[in-house]
Amino acid sequence: EGFTCVDDVSRALVFYCRQYKVNPLQKYLDKIKSLSRFIMYMRAPNGYYYNFMFTDKQINKVHQNSKPTPNFWSWRAYWALSELSLVDGDGLQEIQAEARNQLSSLTQKIDLLFQQPDELITIEGLTISKRMADFGGDQMSVILLGLTNYYRINPNETIKNLMQNIGESIL
Repeated sequence: EGFTCVDDVSRALVFYCRQYKVNPLQKYLDKIKSLSRFIMYMRAPNGYYYNFMFTDKQINKVHQNSKPTPNFWSWRAYWALSELSLVDGDGLQEIQAEARNQLSSLTQKIDLLFQQPDELITIEGLTISKRMADFGGDQMSVILLGLTNYYRINPNETIKNLMQNIGESIL
């Protein structure tokens, strides 16, 4: 599939952003910059993210787990870039500005995905949210983590309602 992926790099970025807040060392800041640039590089023209990169730094654009779709690697990138937006570090302003642009674009896509009222469906006798069947609780919770951070930098009713909507589907 590839040598590295947005999914793993995003989780590393979350770690280093949080680590830097506790212990603001230059080595953590350097990791934050590098990991952020990788994630933003992997953004596709449609606003979602490719997942895998080969050792020659070419993006794997054909594997099913690397296509830029509304899927777990795009949600992890969203969460990671939202964590980046909460870091106060020297030299991050330009990267954070680009991250905010990408977050804004993906937030609009998330809003469109969850705009319609949720439906209840029954699978093997269990009634659940159709969104849970479509996206899974794992993906919806990562979206919610990103939205929570995004709301902290951009508080507004649309984001708040979207968070509540997704949270109710999880419940």
